[in-house]
Amino acid sequence: MTPAVVEAVRASGIRAVVINNSWKLMPEADCLYAADAKWWRSKESPKPEEFLGKRLHCTHKERVITKQITPAVIPGVTYVEPHKIHLGSNSALQATIREAKLGATRILLFGVDLRDDELTHHNGLHGSPMDNPTKPRFSRARAAWEAYAKQPDRPEIINNPRSALECFPKMTTEEALGLS
Repeated sequence: MTPAVVEAVRASGIRAVVINNSWKLMPEADCLYAADAKWWRSKESPKPEEFLGKRLHCTHKERVITKQITPAVIPGVTYVEPHKIHLGSNSALQATIREAKLGATRILLFGVDLRDDELTHHNGLHGSPMDNPTKPRFSRARAAWEAYAKQPDRPEIINNPRSALECFPKMTTEEALGLS
């Protein structure tokens, strides 16, 4: 994900969903998805006036004594039931599944690199107390994406050329947006 990609997406007028810190590149996106309540409670998440689109998470709490599962309450952020979107521990995949359930027929991935040689998100490492990428975490995320790629009813997914995911066709930003 780069400023040039963001400008191309803006110019195209397509629906945009940002993940975690990507909101800083595109604060006018339609939706911001971050699965982890820790992220929403960190200084990395936007204040309400900084991001006006829909804000979503799927973190829940389990009460040990009663075994009751309840949504984590995060002011200004809508809870989405994890069993309806959860596959793997990757917010981008969860957001993709949600968009597919809402009717998306084509999804363009920008910044879902999952590269072991970099072990970082395109926007750098998270600050404390957030977890940062590890090879096992990226490996699990890639496996979850590969499992999703085999779903017969999923939308068409186009990936970026830098990505370590090999389960979807790759195109440049210009090709994916029909600009070339």
